[in-house]
Amino acid sequence: MESFGGDIEVARKELSILINDNKTILTELERQRQSLHLQLQEPIDTSVFNKFNQIILELNDNGENLSLVDKDFSVTMEHKILSSLVNRTHELKVLREKNKTSHDVLIEQLSILPEIQLHFNLIAEIQPKLSKLSKGVLDAQRYQTLLASNNKCLSELQNTSKRLEMLIELESFVEEYANVESELITAIEKQNTLAKQHQGNVSLLEVFEASEIQQNKDLAEVDSRSMFLKNAIQNSDSIYAEISTHNERLALLKSQVSEKDLALNLDKAQYENLESELTKVSALKITAHSLLTSDISAIKFDDLKLQKLTNLSAEFDTWARHDKTIQATQHSLNEQMDLHERLIAMGLDYLSLWPTQTCPLCNKPHESTETLRAQVKNNAILSNLSRDNSEKLAASSKRQNDLKKSIETITREALDAQSKRLTELRINVNELGAKRTTLELEKANLVAEINSVEKIISDLQGSVWGLVKTELISRAEGEINSLSDRRKVLLAKQSELREHIDRTKSLLVENTSSINSCKSYIESLTSRLPYKKIREYLKDNGLPSDVLKTHLHKNKVYLEAIKDKQKSDADEFLKECNTLHETMLADGNWIDLSTLTLQKELAEADLTKSQSVVVKFFEGLSETIGKQTDKSLTEIQETISIKISELASHIESLDNKSNKLQVLMELFNALKPYFTHISSQEKLVKIEGKIKEHSHVDMALTNERNIVISKLKELVDNFFYEDLINSIYRKIDPHPSFKKVAFKPDFDSDKPGLNLVVNDSAGESISPILYFSSAQSNILSLSVFLANALHAKDDEGNSVDVIMIDDPIQSMDSINILSTIDLLRSICLRFGKQIIISTHDENFFGLLQRKLPSEVLGSKFLKLEKFGVVVPVKPFTN
Repeated sequence: MESFGGDIEVARKELSILINDNKTILTELERQRQSLHLQLQEPIDTSVFNKFNQIILELNDNGENLSLVDKDFSVTMEHKILSSLVNRTHELKVLREKNKTSHDVLIEQLSILPEIQLHFNLIAEIQPKLSKLSKGVLDAQRYQTLLASNNKCLSELQNTSKRLEMLIELESFVEEYANVESELITAIEKQNTLAKQHQGNVSLLEVFEASEIQQNKDLAEVDSRSMFLKNAIQNSDSIYAEISTHNERLALLKSQVSEKDLALNLDKAQYENLESELTKVSALKITAHSLLTSDISAIKFDDLKLQKLTNLSAEFDTWARHDKTIQATQHSLNEQMDLHERLIAMGLDYLSLWPTQTCPLCNKPHESTETLRAQVKNNAILSNLSRDNSEKLAASSKRQNDLKKSIETITREALDAQSKRLTELRINVNELGAKRTTLELEKANLVAEINSVEKIISDLQGSVWGLVKTELISRAEGEINSLSDRRKVLLAKQSELREHIDRTKSLLVENTSSINSCKSYIESLTSRLPYKKIREYLKDNGLPSDVLKTHLHKNKVYLEAIKDKQKSDADEFLKECNTLHETMLADGNWIDLSTLTLQKELAEADLTKSQSVVVKFFEGLSETIGKQTDKSLTEIQETISIKISELASHIESLDNKSNKLQVLMELFNALKPYFTHISSQEKLVKIEGKIKEHSHVDMALTNERNIVISKLKELVDNFFYEDLINSIYRKIDPHPSFKKVAFKPDFDSDKPGLNLVVNDSAGESISPILYFSSAQSNILSLSVFLANALHAKDDEGNSVDVIMIDDPIQSMDSINILSTIDLLRSICLRFGKQIIISTHDENFFGLLQRKLPSEVLGSKFLKLEKFGVVVPVKPFTN
């Protein structure tokens, strides 16, 4: 619908969505309004205001500042009062907790005053002892420092002596080192000269060898090309013959592929026909009713049996109507009889419908059902007419049972025929599918072989350069002569390069021998002990060899002076150690340093612990009652006791206020109905305004959607060519009453629909799907199809002058068939259209030949001789 209506349909959908959303909102607003009306009808108790204000006055007398409430206060005042009550309650709770904490802390501090006095006494006792221990630790640490300095001086003195001995040894090696260094310089210069000559010869040899490799490569290419050309000339006859053979094979393979394609196309068409027929047969629902009303030609059921089924069904309906008539007559007779006769007649009816050996009137048993029926018949009271009706009902019941069995038998035979036809069609489909698979495989093999042959032909033509034989031989012989001349030149150059390479290699051998001799001489010079030691010293100190002698002399003098100073320092440190030892013995601190340190740490820990307890105590007092460091413990005790009494009184006052505030908050909950009433009145006013707004919106959207729907209905009327459809439909005239076709769009549901209806002369409409027979429905469909086909256009807007129809007369009677033929003939003549019809009905084919003679209208008739083959049919002659 969206592709048909375009923007108009999009607008209709959007308007429908907006209308539904607006109605949803209106429904919700109505529900809220009704709920608010119910809330406003609830009564309100106003006595709670007096209790609330009385407690507020009591709190204000105790220093609070709370507002009184009355019936005129608003929702804003409600939130303000409730907020102030909650905040003040929280403030009082926090203040009480703070006072309670201070009260508990002061009680605890009052209880630890004796402990604080003990810590004061302990501090006065520990401080002198700690001073003596601290001095002893400092003296012991200084003694260890002096002793360590003395040991360090002795160690440095030993190292200085070793360095001085090494300098004296190196000073004796200076002359020999100078001679070796002079010889090394001469040998290294000679080695460098030989290395440069060697590198030049190596580079020259690489150039010669690269040229030789290129010459060999060029010779190989010349020989290979010459051999290829000679082989091409020798093998050209066989190659050209092979190309000709493969071309013939390629033509044969392509013709075979064309044959396979033709066979596959034929099999595909046959396969699709079988698939269509299989789908049609599978969709059939075989019942007695469908056998009479539906087209079951696909299952090839016996027409005689169908005719028999029609007769049986008609007879069954006749008997049913006959039963109703007899029963109505019997009912009238029974009403006119007296009570006794009516009972006897009812008994006979009962026996006809439900045979039994027991009398339904007196419950007396009899020998058989027939005996009982005879006994009732012989009753003189029973009228002859009633007896005849009973016999007719019994005979009718028996005949109807026989007819039902016969109809069921024919229906089962039709089901068997359907099953058999399905089996045949499935077998044919499977066989045809297997055949198609085989053909496709054979075609794939042929295509692969064609590709292979084409590649072989391409390779063979490449081997002869794509030339004819004479041109190939001429070009190949000319190139062979040119390659022969080039080969001679390359051989001469190759011989000259070989001489240069041999001469350069001999020079390289001589240079390598001389370089190795120089290396051996240099290694013998550098391996001497005096040279190695002095070289290592120069490297470690970063010195050039020309300042070595001066440097050694200066260092020797410097080390001798350092040695004397280190010796005097060691003697001085030893003297100070002895003096400090005598002092520590006199003070009584000459003990192990770890023991002395441990005693000091224990004293410091005790002092720190006592001081921390005292400091913490005074810090706690400073937080609760202010700074008290300048007072005695007795004065502090009196101050704490007074503060504890004040805090207890304040806590009691705060508890009283908190309780009253809690009562106020509980009373405030009793005012909630009044607050709710005020809030509901405000909400109701807002909701009434919203309902009015959305009602106006609903009216505007509905009017707009009605305009859009009218536009869509105009599009539908213009699309289906309703006048032409009615003209075609009336020409065939399939129904005696309903003669007008109409299209009625339906936009009231969620999804838009288009209903096709037919009208009678009184204007009554019915749905053809529910009331028309198959033939009448087919005629209606044909009318709609032809009306649209007559107006069909191609992509460029040109009229399409061809109409193709398959089996247009399904289930039609003779009159409708003749009317259809007349209609098609008039369309051809009036609108200039070509109509192509396919049918399997030979009678219809014959009628077409008679009604549309070739010699008059130029019509053509073709017949399917076999699958994929049609032949013309001779014109019909009366």
